[in-house]
Amino acid sequence: MIPSVAYQQTNWLTMRAQSAYLAGLVLDDSQEYVDNDILLDKIFMSVDIAGVKLLSNEGEREITAPGVLEMDYADSQRIELKEYSALQNISDAWLTVLGGGSGFIRVVDKNASAKRGENHIHSVFLSRADLRTNLRRYALNILGLSLLISVITAFFVFVSLTNLIIKPVSRMRKNMAAFQTDPESSGNILLPSDRIDEIGQAERSLCQLEQRLQSLLNERRRLAALGSGISKISHDLRNILASAQLMSDRLVASEDPRVKKLSPRLVDALDRAITLSRETLNYGRMSPEILNRETINLRELIENVFDDSASMYVTMNNDVPENLNVNIDRTQFYRGLTNIIRNAVDVLKPEDAELSEQENYEACMDCNSVVSVSARQEGGMTIIDISDNGPGLPEAAKQFLYEPFKGSHKAGGSGLGIAITSEILSAHGGEFNLIKSDETGATFRMAIPTNAALPKSLNGIAL
Repeated sequence: MIPSVAYQQTNWLTMRAQSAYLAGLVLDDSQEYVDNDILLDKIFMSVDIAGVKLLSNEGEREITAPGVLEMDYADSQRIELKEYSALQNISDAWLTVLGGGSGFIRVVDKNASAKRGENHIHSVFLSRADLRTNLRRYALNILGLSLLISVITAFFVFVSLTNLIIKPVSRMRKNMAAFQTDPESSGNILLPSDRIDEIGQAERSLCQLEQRLQSLLNERRRLAALGSGISKISHDLRNILASAQLMSDRLVASEDPRVKKLSPRLVDALDRAITLSRETLNYGRMSPEILNRETINLRELIENVFDDSASMYVTMNNDVPENLNVNIDRTQFYRGLTNIIRNAVDVLKPEDAELSEQENYEACMDCNSVVSVSARQEGGMTIIDISDNGPGLPEAAKQFLYEPFKGSHKAGGSGLGIAITSEILSAHGGEFNLIKSDETGATFRMAIPTNAALPKSLNGIAL
């Protein structure tokens, strides 16, 4: 709109300068028109000018419309169209539109006057009020046209956005709400369109996500039903195995050589079965609880775990500082430490059942089996390292280390110990990681905040 109004001013001035050239020809050739006010007024009104200044061989002549005095245009603004710059044109045009007053404008069109000869250069006097009226009318027309174009454009933009973006996004929103209400219904999965833009990609991604989530929910429902059944079976099986264990103790006391040879294996098999049954029941009883935090001396807690995990084949080293205290749930943290330390002890035990206990002990002493626990405080965290000098974990065990029933690498293991310990550490706001595993041994690291805040949900660990 701004440059178009300036362009209109240039056109308006140019057209009147050209019209004034024709009027000047008539007035220069006929004195009759100059002397007759009525004819002179008609000539000036027909070309919409207030006066003209002619230069000829006879001298300079100023001819103005009747009623226009010389003093009215004596201080008029001079505009030379040939030298009129774009910025000056824009500035003058909008000053005229926004300004007031009357007065005159003196326009010199050297291009037009050159057509007649160097002796006939003329100036044209134009009414500023007429120019202002014309520019305002033109500006209003441009404004109205711009608004009309804007409304039409806005309508098509609205229709386009509604059909291309708003409706598809609203469709996905409604689908997500329906899927949230009943995620297991296959009818609530979004059917993606054939669009290849970002909306189409989002629809296909949402469809894949809903399909995967529905599959996981169905699998979870089946596993929950299976887990409930296994828990009941494990409960009854544990009672049966306990009775079998009592009878196996009597077999151990038998003097029959064949019984004495087979009974240790039977006892070990029963012990592993009872342990698996107990851990499965514990894991199946997991429910959200609250940690009962208290300040505990970590060295004393490690000593208690060592007492319950002691083995004549393994040396226990407690390298935890005596004055190191932690804010933890004693029962749960004890459970997590016991899982890891007992695993280390089991790895270091000799596995040759044909040897006597004394021979196993001597063999183990030769290998110098050691389990060590150290701790330190660093950066607001308490770091606990549990190390052994065993053979390390096999690659198959590392791949599923934190997954229940998958991470076990020993005979009779359930694969629940490390998974439970990881969740206990997570509930304390900490982390549990395997930081070393090679032929020289394995090291697990527990990291918990030194100064715990409020009690936190245990993330599914049963107290």
